[in-house]
Amino acid sequence: MSLATVSADGQITVPPEIRRLLRLQPGDTLALVPRANGDVVMSRADAAQSSLAAAQRAFAGTAPDFGVTCDDDDAALIADLLRRR
Repeated sequence: MSLATVSADGQITVPPEIRRLLRLQPGDTLALVPRANGDVVMSRADAAQSSLAAAQRAFAGTAPDFGVTCDDDDAALIADLLRRR
């Protein structure tokens, strides 16, 4: 486990072992994804963006199959899925 301290202006320093693990270089961007249980998953943004893009391609055009026809339907579907966890 690695610990990081939040500064007064909200910044953290990523510990060296985590920087090595994620192969981070100065200027890299991190994706911080909150989970329903309060955990936060951190990854390189390029990896997270690549995974999201692959999921979007895989599900392209399937919204009507799930009854999603507008943004409100989308939000309702997500809320329903989160309740089922």
